Amino acid sequence: MNISLSDVGHIAPIEILFGADVVGKLYTGRKYQLQCGIAAVETLLGWTPMGKVPTVASNFSTSMMSIALFVDSSSVAKLWELDIIGITDPVEKLTREVAAKEAKNFFYETIRCDNEGRYEVMLPWLNKHPLISDNLVVARRRLDTTLNKLKKSNLFESYNLIFNEWLNEGVIEIVNNPEENNCVHYLPHRPVIKNTSETTKIRPVFDASSHEQGRPSLNQCLEVGPNLIELIPSVLLRFRQQKIGVVSDIRKAFLQISVHSKDRDFLRFLWVKNEGKEFVFRHKRVVFGVNCSPFLLGATIEFHLIKALEKCCNDMPYSKNTIERLMIGFYVDNCVTSVTDENELRKFVSEATAIMEEAKMDLRDFW
Repeated sequence: MNISLSDVGHIAPIEILFGADVVGKLYTGRKYQLQCGIAAVETLLGWTPMGKVPTVASNFSTSMMSIALFVDSSSVAKLWELDIIGITDPVEKLTREVAAKEAKNFFYETIRCDNEGRYEVMLPWLNKHPLISDNLVVARRRLDTTLNKLKKSNLFESYNLIFNEWLNEGVIEIVNNPEENNCVHYLPHRPVIKNTSETTKIRPVFDASSHEQGRPSLNQCLEVGPNLIELIPSVLLRFRQQKIGVVSDIRKAFLQISVHSKDRDFLRFLWVKNEGKEFVFRHKRVVFGVNCSPFLLGATIEFHLIKALEKCCNDMPYSKNTIERLMIGFYVDNCVTSVTDENELRKFVSEATAIMEEAKMDLRDFW
């Protein structure tokens, strides 16, 4: 038959539409009826398939939930979700606290230091979590879209440079034999551009909420940990407590914590090298975009500072006051506190930087 379809490339956005007043002029009159019921029709632009695609049997059912919300002018304030700041139903709060405590216990049982002296953690999987799929089809489709956007905006090299830096720094690694392990998961990623940033204008963000139809995402299989938003009021109050407010952050905080080798295959992703050849990578460090990452970072900092406090009474040259300020001053990767005068400020900056350096964390940009 010798028929070559005109469009067999990667999935891409539709770029042109032909109206009914034009499309008839494109047909040449040649047509072949295939056994599957689809017809191959020749046009001036090449051969194209037409017809009804056979349906695939599916056991999924469609359901709809409808919520009616009636609000009068006197109860608008009730729309604010108080549970976000920790005000919840007692039973629901107790359930969350139990789950958070179990996650914290698992964390303390499994955290260790690797050969580099870096803290290594395991992902806090939910008990009896649903079976997770590899998500490879979704990740590959999203990769095609990302590549097209990067090339159109001339940002491919900048984006690729970040992955090369991560590879050299040991943040990620190439999976040489991706078929050896069947229990894996692929994370789609996309670029986030921030022109106002003084350090990183473009960075990859990984979508751990992505999933195949009818299958759970990685985020749905992990324990998120305690609600960190509840910490914000007390952090802000401590910032205003003394005469001089102090704010700093940890450079690339999530990337300073290693992930146990057992969990790394659930943090795979696709990228291209060598003129478009697809490679499989996996994360060796905690990933920004996974819902448990803020919890893992906060718990690691807490674990490190507890150890520092224990050593403080023995041979560490740091003051107990500095360590205690750090223990209550962190919100994710930001440290917020206050001091009484400039001498205390200089001491805090010096000691806090040294303490966090022992955890391979660069506490910087004090102001």
